[in-house]
Amino acid sequence: MKFSTSAIATTFLLLLPASAAFAQKGDNNWINSGGGDFDLPSNWSTGSVPGSIDTAVFDIGATLGYEVFGTDVNVGELIFGRDDVTLSLQGPVSSLFAGGLTIGGRNTTSALRPGRLRIDLTTETSSFLDTIEVGKTGFASRLELSPSTRIETSFLDIRAASTLRLDIDALSGGFVPMILCKGSASLLGTLEIGPDDGAALPPLGTTVSLIEVLGGFSSTFSTIVTSGEPGRRIDPVFEGSIGFGAADLLVGVVVAEDTTNVPEEITDLGIGAATFAIEATDLNGDGFDEIVIATEAGKLSIYSPTASGGFSGPFDYVLGNSPTDIASGDYDGDGTNDLAISNFGDDDLTILLNPSADPSDLQTAANLAVDTGPSAVLTTDLGTAGSSNFLFADGDDIVVVSKSSGTATGYRSQGGGLFVKSADVQVGEEPGPSAPIDDENKKDPDAPLGVGGRSSGIRGQTSGILSIVQPNPATGGLDVTATVGLSGLPVGVAAADLDGDGAAESIVATDLGTLDIISGTTSFSRSTIPLPAPRTATAITAGRFDSEPGSEIVVGVVDSDGTDPALLVYRPRTSGGLNVIQLDLINEISLDTAASALALGIGETSASFTGLPAQPTLSVGVGAGSGETPEVTLLGLITKDVPDCNKADFNGDGEVSGADLSFILSYWGPCGTVCATDLNDDGTTNSADLGLFLGFWGPCIVP
Repeated sequence: MKFSTSAIATTFLLLLPASAAFAQKGDNNWINSGGGDFDLPSNWSTGSVPGSIDTAVFDIGATLGYEVFGTDVNVGELIFGRDDVTLSLQGPVSSLFAGGLTIGGRNTTSALRPGRLRIDLTTETSSFLDTIEVGKTGFASRLELSPSTRIETSFLDIRAASTLRLDIDALSGGFVPMILCKGSASLLGTLEIGPDDGAALPPLGTTVSLIEVLGGFSSTFSTIVTSGEPGRRIDPVFEGSIGFGAADLLVGVVVAEDTTNVPEEITDLGIGAATFAIEATDLNGDGFDEIVIATEAGKLSIYSPTASGGFSGPFDYVLGNSPTDIASGDYDGDGTNDLAISNFGDDDLTILLNPSADPSDLQTAANLAVDTGPSAVLTTDLGTAGSSNFLFADGDDIVVVSKSSGTATGYRSQGGGLFVKSADVQVGEEPGPSAPIDDENKKDPDAPLGVGGRSSGIRGQTSGILSIVQPNPATGGLDVTATVGLSGLPVGVAAADLDGDGAAESIVATDLGTLDIISGTTSFSRSTIPLPAPRTATAITAGRFDSEPGSEIVVGVVDSDGTDPALLVYRPRTSGGLNVIQLDLINEISLDTAASALALGIGETSASFTGLPAQPTLSVGVGAGSGETPEVTLLGLITKDVPDCNKADFNGDGEVSGADLSFILSYWGPCGTVCATDLNDDGTTNSADLGLFLGFWGPCIVP
């Protein structure tokens, strides 16, 4: 549906004085860190409310978010710097008019304070913002619209690192888009679509108009993140009505899911000390991964799955001081997986060889001295040129990331657990979390490595970086092919193919509650996904977590005050041929204590004993100072069929009843492109569908 915007634009112009084009704009700064009434003069630096030629600035550096409320805002410009603000305009005749809206556009904006604005208008509020710019200074700024908010603009600019979030609720739907852009749009950042806090989704089949660009989409966001509820999700769809197949409208359609995922706690493994690192790798060749745990006590504990569904072990080995990371690979070329563990306190690696494919009988090789402060160790292929022992030429090689020296150093395998240094590159200050950039831990020997670190600017500010390090098997060298700025300091690094193009993306969890997705093979771009507020990340991993093909992203999180630990599970979804990474937030799993380390592997779940093949399991380690008995928890994510009645429970209240019958009657007759009431998919809602519907009458529980 198309409609004219000339009336609103004309109204906006009429509100401006005739001399506005020649008047000098002036900044009028909001000064009340506790929020308050927009129309109260004492809340403003000039002692008067901003007028139609003034710039209203919200940039006081408040430590907490605040709400500004009112009925009418008519200003020359709205600028939100580092503050986190909710602008709420209510009332039957409320209005919002400005020549421009800028979020994150002041020199005070930083990675820590990127600037965030939530706009909450009534459906009756008239609004026109001539231009909208989010993330102007390159930080992870954010614009969020409440379900009832509708905004018109001439130009919409969502920068690469920033986010636009569109909230929906049970009343969302209809033809009026949440954002109508009369001109052009540059949409390079992340789009989030999901229920407002605590709200339910609209009924099945509802189409919610989200963004309409009258000139057509020239870009379609780098990443789209959706969240739904068990048994139903939001499907973003770009539609075209301007000819040549060009899309000019983005809608969200509420659709039923055929399956859902239910977390299952398998067992707890007592380890006696806080977990510093976990690796899942098959040490005995039975197709199941052993769980390898390095603890604060300088001990390595290995648990081995058994055919009966239990575990043998632990098999314990002595490590050095403060182990930080574990890698696995065939370091001596004998066809079995070995282990390498970095000891931060001793500046060396413990090498454990596995000649008999027996996790209870690993052999300790000579420790490998490395650069000071080893924080990560990765398996790679540095080739065989110059190797002194060709009997073990196919042994896997190692890259060690050293926090104190700021280096990534390559070591070639020489057989028998011996290595020789072959390369050394700088990777920033205090590098740490790292991961090969390959999909589902396939351990491609030539995969580039993502090394997280930090960099200091000329003014002393510190920012996060990801160095892309490429091993060179022909020379044994390492090359830093790119350095990508992050939205915060890296907490953890993982990798998976998120867009199905065959090339893995790096996913970096940061200390500022964001996930940075780094895409590319020769040139690299970054999109930033905010974790659900007020969550911050404690750990991250990626790989297959359920019986469905493809990878999931699993993020350990806590609230900003350290409480409410949980796991967030994101699943990539195909995006219909568009160059967009689409992620669904499919699960939030509560934990007793915050996760310090995560590892996905193949193990045993209840599904393994019902004729299904071996299932992925997640090992969750607990850090120091949790106050709980140290243990590693094993979790499964069991895929279960959603009952067919879910497709007839249109309003999602857990029951097929008279309220749902009204939907059948309302949509009686031929269906359009989306028709949830056409239960037999014959293109018409009729008596056949009514018969199916009545067969589902009663409670309908989605696992």
